[in-house]
Amino acid sequence: MQSTCSLTCAKEQKILNSRNKKAKPKKPQTKLSTLQAKADSLMSEYIRRKHADEHGYVTCVSCGRSFRWQDVDNGHFISRRHFATRYIEENCHPECKGCNRFNHDHLIGYTQSMIDLYGKSGINELQEESKRLLSPSQKRQIVTEAIEYYTKMLNEINTKVSGGLPSA
Repeated sequence: MQSTCSLTCAKEQKILNSRNKKAKPKKPQTKLSTLQAKADSLMSEYIRRKHADEHGYVTCVSCGRSFRWQDVDNGHFISRRHFATRYIEENCHPECKGCNRFNHDHLIGYTQSMIDLYGKSGINELQEESKRLLSPSQKRQIVTEAIEYYTKMLNEINTKVSGGLPSA
């Protein structure tokens, strides 16, 4: 311990010493866009596999045609740009690439399916939720929780598919 001439000098020395200590470097935070891409991928696979029958086929929510789950998109009723509803399962269903990407009228069939599944009140609730504005920290929390949740749900599907044995 270093000796000082007075209590005042001791306080000043302590302040100087604390300033000279190097701050521990923080681990760089993963970009939100990187986390979003991971969450989107996990959710997409989960939604498509969740709706697949025992042979791996799903029905397009918009046109009603049947496809292998690997050949369809995870269609969002309310666009992904509305972050508050981006990871809500009721907003997402298997949708063929033709309807999701190229058919501008796909929401006609999608809307009818949504009414059949959730009623008009369910659609209204999603629409209200989609208007909620989120801070960057809220978005990060939602994405982080989505990654955890959809990882868990996919692990459960993989366990069922493999007959109770965890997949490699």
